[in-house]
Amino acid sequence: MKHSYKKFLKSCMVFLLIFLVGCRSDQLSLERTSIALVVGIDQSQEEGDMTIYQTNPVFSREATDTVSTLQTTAHSLRQARDNLDSQSAGTIVGGKLQVLLLGKELMKEQAMFEELDVFYRDPKNSPNARVAMVDGPIREIMEFKPEDKPRLAVYLSDLIDTTHLRENAVLTTLQEFHYANFEKGITPAVTEILFKGEEIQVKGSALLDENGKYVFSAGHLESSIIQMLRKDVQEPIPISLVVEKPNKVLSVGVTRIKRNIDVSYKDDQLVFDIDFKLKVSITENTSSLDLIKDSSRIESIISKKIEKKADKLIKKVQDEKIEPFGLGVYVRAYEYDKWKTFEDDWPEEFSKAKVNVKTSVSIIEHGVIQ
Repeated sequence: MKHSYKKFLKSCMVFLLIFLVGCRSDQLSLERTSIALVVGIDQSQEEGDMTIYQTNPVFSREATDTVSTLQTTAHSLRQARDNLDSQSAGTIVGGKLQVLLLGKELMKEQAMFEELDVFYRDPKNSPNARVAMVDGPIREIMEFKPEDKPRLAVYLSDLIDTTHLRENAVLTTLQEFHYANFEKGITPAVTEILFKGEEIQVKGSALLDENGKYVFSAGHLESSIIQMLRKDVQEPIPISLVVEKPNKVLSVGVTRIKRNIDVSYKDDQLVFDIDFKLKVSITENTSSLDLIKDSSRIESIISKKIEKKADKLIKKVQDEKIEPFGLGVYVRAYEYDKWKTFEDDWPEEFSKAKVNVKTSVSIIEHGVIQ
């Protein structure tokens, strides 16, 4: 019995050794790998072409620079990949991609869903890369190498993630961007960044049409409202409002949100009744308002200011015939028969809808003031 058991163990060990040796052909050393961490796609001076940038870490003790930046011009991203392969000392790997940057001028002219086909078609590419639009030349960001900041991929990832946590911009991954291409009840939005004064800044959110073309930009407060309507929020949400002239500010942190959306179809028109119940903490007050005596008045001021901002944003979105809030998903759920009649032209139908936003604010904390 023992002899048979030992023979079985030896057979298993031989099998494992053969299996491991066979797998060695799939191994790829870091020195022979070019890991794409940031990819930038911008408009080229040549009509119909794109300029593609790629940064990847350098794994060599002899190299003085730890990051390599490659650049090429091509008709498509697949052709660009082949061009960059010829420049790189290692095989390009896209599975660790952190950030995809898209030029604003390019996004005005081209439908980005079609251009990014290679990212979705190749399963080795990372679906979790953050997508951001750059207001200005992408080259300036790709060549940005400050001594007091981490390498570009880490810096951009942290910057985009942190801004999203503060609700000052949307965050969209490649997978979510791809989802927006097929989901008829929403149009996409991505983070918008800017290189200014030797610093990279997040401006807010870039709102796109159903084909992935740039339409207009939303600032920090507008981005917060978009995420409140999407219910994609990481509380608290910082909001600063001018309540007195000249520029007297009341700042609050929205610590709790309850949102209710009712959808109906009246007189051949879609009607959305959106109710927000917000609990806020006062974080700054430079106005003459007394936070205790004027508490009810302050709650009313905040409610009206937020409603006004939301109404203005919704009106602009409707004028541009886009819909970044995802309200089409509610129409499909609650008015399915009507939805089927206009699902292929949802942004146009939303532009005719009536949207009522009501906000109720309760102050739960004033902060330490004495």
